[in-house]
Amino acid sequence: MCFVKGLPENHGVSSRSILNFVEATEHHPQINLNNFMLLSGNHLLAQFCKKPYDPHEISCCFP
Repeated sequence: MCFVKGLPENHGVSSRSILNFVEATEHHPQINLNNFMLLSGNHLLAQFCKKPYDPHEISCCFP
């Protein structure tokens, strides 16, 4: 399946709330978030990868 990059706000999601979520996981002692993708249908709204993980290794494509 291919995903189209989309703006979170165009799908009813605040960019700030996504950033707050990722930052909260960084400060939580029991959460180790390495990869994160937020999808809405076939739209990729946000993506996060920590080293050594590579977002380009994820099997998705962007037109």
